[in-house]
Amino acid sequence: PQAGYVYVTNSNSGTLSVINPVTATVAVGVNPRGVAVSATGLEAGYAYVANAGSDTVSVVNPLTNTVVAII
Repeated sequence: PQAGYVYVTNSNSGTLSVINPVTATVAVGVNPRGVAVSATGLEAGYAYVANAGSDTVSVVNPLTNTVVAII
């Protein structure tokens, strides 16, 4: 497998989709360790990145791929 690619099985068609997800790189805080995506509300789809080195959380807007807040 190619590093960084996402592999998804398609059971109904008997195929495997290979997706290159790198479309943007967003600068966040120091030593980012985890990410969660909001599923509901006004921020649905926003990514919350836990930055262990700076003890902050970066909020990323998925439409613009920019940090819109630091918590």
